Amino acid sequence: MNVRSLPARVRFFSVLLLFALILSLIPATVFADTGPTSFVDEFDAPTLDPAWQVVEFTGTRGYGYISPANHISLTDNPGYLRYYLDPMTHAWGFLNGYQVYNPYYPYDYGLELQRLFSGEHWVFESKANFYLPYTNGRGEDVHIYFGDGGANTFAVIFQRYRDVTPHPNELTINLWEKFGPTFDDRISLEYYMTSGDIYGPPESTYVYRLEWNDGVLTASWSTDGANWTQAWSHDMGTQLDGLQQRLVITGLSWFNNAGSYADYDYVRLDSADETPPIIVCDEPDGQWHAEDVSIACTASDDGTGLADPADASFSLSTSVPAGSETADAATESHEVCDVAGNCATAGPITGNMVDKKAPEVTLTAPAAMAYLLNQAVPADYACTDGGSDVASCDGAVAVGANINTASVGTQTFAVNALDNVGNANSRSVQYSVLYGFTGFLSPVDNPPVLNGAKAGQSIPLKWRLLDANGAPVTDLAADSVSVTVAGLACAQGASEDAVEEYAAGASGVQNLGDGYYQFNWKTPTAYARSCKTLKLDIGEGAGYEHLALFQFKK
Repeated sequence: MNVRSLPARVRFFSVLLLFALILSLIPATVFADTGPTSFVDEFDAPTLDPAWQVVEFTGTRGYGYISPANHISLTDNPGYLRYYLDPMTHAWGFLNGYQVYNPYYPYDYGLELQRLFSGEHWVFESKANFYLPYTNGRGEDVHIYFGDGGANTFAVIFQRYRDVTPHPNELTINLWEKFGPTFDDRISLEYYMTSGDIYGPPESTYVYRLEWNDGVLTASWSTDGANWTQAWSHDMGTQLDGLQQRLVITGLSWFNNAGSYADYDYVRLDSADETPPIIVCDEPDGQWHAEDVSIACTASDDGTGLADPADASFSLSTSVPAGSETADAATESHEVCDVAGNCATAGPITGNMVDKKAPEVTLTAPAAMAYLLNQAVPADYACTDGGSDVASCDGAVAVGANINTASVGTQTFAVNALDNVGNANSRSVQYSVLYGFTGFLSPVDNPPVLNGAKAGQSIPLKWRLLDANGAPVTDLAADSVSVTVAGLACAQGASEDAVEEYAAGASGVQNLGDGYYQFNWKTPTAYARSCKTLKLDIGEGAGYEHLALFQFKK
């Protein structure tokens, strides 16, 4: 029978059935066993990487059509792999035809670039610029196969093609399963198509991405590599485990204009990074510190790399409040992530020893009081520190030793403490040392007696000084003695005792021996008819003057 005599539609389907029968007889392509778990090809070299296998169909096309194979170039647009779709030459004289064998469609692709890879967790990505001014039905493809092309083979097909109607500039992303030897032994698991002419001219850029992670295949696409649209996600379970994996770049022509092509910028396979960054931090040094501690840390990621390069080296610090101390200060924490979004947290790191508190000083003796000359007063003080411990605790004398009471007047006793990280504290007290003053001796009486005297006379003030041991003080300095007078209200009914003895005149301090002293106080005549308080200062300090009360007559 002459096939050309049949109606065109009958001829078309007859040849289609014949071609499907031929396909069923073609053995599955023999694939190598395995390939790398990651690679990148940016097509920068003028020759093709040897890892690619070039498969070119040179026989008769389906339907008996003939045409030249598609072809590639790495030099027409340097830095890109240009895949040309050559126009088909129909045996009857017009552009038409199909190219090399593919296990899913009864179409022949003129040229395939194949590359093996492997792994169970990865991300594949490719970017290409397409120029397809008129393609009736098919265009440029990127296929990823799981299997050897026979039964139990799965394929993800990214296809960019342009039809005049109804959907120009379309992109399809499909997932197929082949379960038998013939073309019809297949089922579509996922089908995705963009809608409408949303990208305008025949030139368009697409980035394809396929992720395989924990048995789930996820296909996405983008026009800029930044904003992604997920086409579908399909849980394959364990169906893909152990199957060979192959990347194929190819193209299909049918009524293609000459010069249609795709410029592939790169193809890349990255092992899917499920491992968080590795963080290594120094251990606490076991030493006390006066300030907050900083722990040095480093982070690294052998997968997709650190999301923030600054995280390669950082530090964690404690924040101990001022005036406190702890042997278990904790640092802050810091999260470090990789580009894939896996994160690890450094810290908080405990066990840091920070002492910001000065030692405590307890001063018991001397106290803020008066002691007698030469009185034995043992010093009593202590220093404690709950942090780095006391390094020194020094008083004017050692604990248990007698404080200074060898001279009268105001004395200061201080204790200085220092801990082992340099925090300092001190405590001091002022105490007074006094003579053992036995009181005024005759003819002057001690308060509350009011001494009656004649104004203008010299009154002999007499007293005796002893130390704490009862020994007489014989070295009172004359220039340390002074007398001051203050007004006093003359109270009626007050007990009064007349001064029986007057001195011959005014005099300085007289040392009478055995601790006895006399000072002749010359009173002014203006004191007549007034009362006065006499204050005898013998050098013991303000507030410790010795008082006598007087009522003067004319």
